Amino acid sequence: MGARLTTRAVVILLGDHGYSVRTLDALAAQTVAPDRVEVVASDSLPEQVEARLTQELAAGRIESITRVSSSASVASVFTGALYRCNCDTMWVLFSDSVPGPAALETLQRTMREIPDSVVIGCTRRGRAGLPDGGTADDSRELVDVGFTTTMGGRLVTEVEPYEIDQGQLADRSDVLAVAFDGMLLDTEVARSMGGVDALLSDPWMAIDFCRRAWRFGKRVIVAPQARVIAREETVKAGSEQDRASQILERFKRRSTPGAILDLAFLPLLTLWHILFSIAAHRVGDAWLHARAFVTVLKRSPAVLVRSFHEAHRAKVSRPALRRLYLSGAKTRTLWWETFTESVWASDDRSVRRRLTRTGICNVVDERPIHGQNVQPVAGLIAVLFAAAISLVGLSPLVLSGKSVGGDYISAESLPDTAYASFATEWVPQGLGAAAAIDPLVRLIGLWPFTVHTSWLLLLALPFATWGAFLAAGMFTRSAPGRVLLALSYALSPPMLSSLMAGRWADALALTLLAWAAWSLARAMGRPPRRPSLSAAATCGLLLVPVIAAFPATVFALLLLSLVMLPFVPGRRLRLLWLFVPSLPLLVGNFSSWWENPRTLAASGAVLGTDTPARLREILLLWPQGMPQIASGAPLPQLLMLGGGMIPVAIFALVAVFLPRAAGSLARVSWVASALFMALALLTARTVVGVSDAGNLTGVPTVLLGFTMLGLLAAAAATIDTIRPYPSVTGRLQLLWRRAVRFTAAFLVAATGVVWAWQLVPLATSQAAQLAIPAASAHAQQLPEKQRSLVITVGQDGSLHASLYTGKKDAADVNADLAAKRIDGSWRVVGRSPEDAADKAFSSTVAALVGGRDEELEGALAQLNIGYVVVNGNVAGGQELGTRLDTVPALQKVALGENFGLWRVAKPSGYAQVEGAESPVIIPVSPGGIEARGKVEAHANERVVRVSTRADDGWYAYAGKTKLQPVTVAGWAQGFTLPAGVGGEVSIGRYETGATLTAFAAYLIWLVSVLVALPLRRSHEEDHA
Repeated sequence: MGARLTTRAVVILLGDHGYSVRTLDALAAQTVAPDRVEVVASDSLPEQVEARLTQELAAGRIESITRVSSSASVASVFTGALYRCNCDTMWVLFSDSVPGPAALETLQRTMREIPDSVVIGCTRRGRAGLPDGGTADDSRELVDVGFTTTMGGRLVTEVEPYEIDQGQLADRSDVLAVAFDGMLLDTEVARSMGGVDALLSDPWMAIDFCRRAWRFGKRVIVAPQARVIAREETVKAGSEQDRASQILERFKRRSTPGAILDLAFLPLLTLWHILFSIAAHRVGDAWLHARAFVTVLKRSPAVLVRSFHEAHRAKVSRPALRRLYLSGAKTRTLWWETFTESVWASDDRSVRRRLTRTGICNVVDERPIHGQNVQPVAGLIAVLFAAAISLVGLSPLVLSGKSVGGDYISAESLPDTAYASFATEWVPQGLGAAAAIDPLVRLIGLWPFTVHTSWLLLLALPFATWGAFLAAGMFTRSAPGRVLLALSYALSPPMLSSLMAGRWADALALTLLAWAAWSLARAMGRPPRRPSLSAAATCGLLLVPVIAAFPATVFALLLLSLVMLPFVPGRRLRLLWLFVPSLPLLVGNFSSWWENPRTLAASGAVLGTDTPARLREILLLWPQGMPQIASGAPLPQLLMLGGGMIPVAIFALVAVFLPRAAGSLARVSWVASALFMALALLTARTVVGVSDAGNLTGVPTVLLGFTMLGLLAAAAATIDTIRPYPSVTGRLQLLWRRAVRFTAAFLVAATGVVWAWQLVPLATSQAAQLAIPAASAHAQQLPEKQRSLVITVGQDGSLHASLYTGKKDAADVNADLAAKRIDGSWRVVGRSPEDAADKAFSSTVAALVGGRDEELEGALAQLNIGYVVVNGNVAGGQELGTRLDTVPALQKVALGENFGLWRVAKPSGYAQVEGAESPVIIPVSPGGIEARGKVEAHANERVVRVSTRADDGWYAYAGKTKLQPVTVAGWAQGFTLPAGVGGEVSIGRYETGATLTAFAAYLIWLVSVLVALPLRRSHEEDHA
């Protein structure tokens, strides 16, 4: 290249034209004028710009004007200008570039002095504070002095935002890439490289162009003394096109196998970005990453082919360019700084401390910081006190490891059938039933671990206390007041009633309600606290087990949302997160609730009670009626019936008359409590089932828990109003406030002590339960899945029979998951009282206890009964035992004082082939639904029987032959096995939507968890 360089300046007038005239002025004022000037302008320019172009063209300072569409891309314009260029070099300017007077001179001098330089870039400066008529030399704000990327493809300018140019980067020369703004390039080399890649957007198009120049053995230089104003990017940083171009540029600079590997892992990387965007409350970014992924899939074939051809023409290897990229150590440092900045809020600690030192009255606590340590200490004391009550009163439950209170399903019984219980509408236990599955069972079915219900009861009091203490802290900063409110909730009638009855699901729901109340208060926000979307999602997740345990809670939440809506600042749609996590449970049961709305009033895993609470008891918050108190001192009786509620009730009543925010909170809380109380009364009067003792009604424990929380919120307003602020100096005021606190603390503490003493016999009685002998329990674990028939003899001589299928030794493992007894003693209202399966079961039991031995052996085999267990009083049990000893189909194994065990002589299985000389038992999977086994062909037609209720959902194959379904004995599922057909017999159910259902549930919960993560608040949330 000669010493004299001819230069063609190409001015691209697209987009914003506010600086177009300035750019033309700056071009005319260059110390070294370009040899030729071409203007590429859009077909619609402002009149002022058009007039200036006409003037320049007439004066001969512009050689030509090329018109393009206003929507033309930079790539097409750049490539067209490159191939029209008839000079050694081409200088690229845009409508808002405004170069400094010596920019072209500096660029030409640099290209002449540095050998092999093919692309020379300028220092880019910002336009902030640029005076009228000024050029890039008059701006001090740095945008970049060339740039590089990390090996992962992240753009790095190594310039801080709004950094002032003080010559700190004046010695920079070789860089990975420079921007198109003010770029001077060697025309001949640029053409041989093929121009720019139109599949990429700026700045990745410029990065790719400069990287290919390096691969061609040339150099990319930045001239710090040549300055130009940075243009407004045509493609917004962080947009779909920008993200897609970043990925595609990374593909191009990698080897072909590496790019293909990157493409294979791109779905996982995209999923990570989507999840992180959701967690950071940037849902728009999540959608952006998804669209960018689609764009990359469309363009990647052409990009990979182009990269392959360019690699074969390259003269420099990829490893030789590593020095141009950001080092690994600097990349990791940059990643960590960005991550911490985007994840954790940067609020000042003193601000956060101030926000946590105000109550509902917004009075800042003026005590020194070390005095605030009383808050966690007070909470710890309250939790330890509740734990002591729980250990003393409920330890027999943990020691026995068993709990059957409230006739609930034991969570320990579910692991074998957990996924099936969630993803299908088929109940595998008992004789099976195609019915809507209880929401609580659907939820437990997805737990990855076994839950011991006795531990749930034991931990309910301390965890409820902890959650209520945190929730109270959102309304008052009085440590004694928070302890009072926390213990009042933990020792409230709904919680104590649940512990008395052993209703672990209700106790779990009440515990989570306290934590949900804390999250809801944070989600609403109140000055000076900001509303929190994370807290709203957390509240929704905590409410999932609550809604599962008591579906009617959905209506309570709807009412609560309507009451709170006028008081929620900013974006009220965040309250939808109270319901979103529960959608997987609600949708699966919607049709059954629509057909029979009464079942909404039933608690999860159990229908109801035959002794509903009276109106007075509901008003006193006792969901199952007041406990029977033995005669004794009046104070313990008062405390047993809710003496700890007296201070809460008084404080809540007083709060209604308080002024400002405290009074508003109290009045809203009373309205909400009244709505919950009305729903509780309706639930207690709704018949949800029938039993031998009569109608069963709902138990409104959870609704009364909502009512209790409303009263506590109102009481918190009073406590925060009367708490002794440091500014209060009146002796009389301090005395009466301390007297009130002492009285309230005494009542609550005394209530806890009395209940710790009273719960011992209650827990002991709950722990005493029916047990299945080990031999019978072992038979239920075998592949044959033989059932146990348990006959209980009551004190009055009555008999109660049940079927059990499970692997635990407790008789409660098979409480019916479809909310109806297997023996037909009670059923859901609206269903037929007895079907063919129930009749077969009842007739078999009647034959056993009534002396009818005809065909008893076959009936026991059809029900797949392997053992008969008798439990009951001495006289009744011995009389029945004597009768069973005479049954030919049974063999006595053991006979004790209160129980007996007999084995069925004829072996049977859950699934077996009948009709040949001897039945063939087909092993069953651990889930209790699918069966698979080898069956030899036979000359006669046979029947494959499955000991479960027949319906259209079953299928069976013998090899590749589909078997025709039939009904066996009028109720059991069967299939016809034709003569001469054998091989691998597989039995199962059509569950085409099971995987999709489970995937949708996990996806909703995953998104909810991500939103609930306490990451940095988004801009929209900060200003909500």
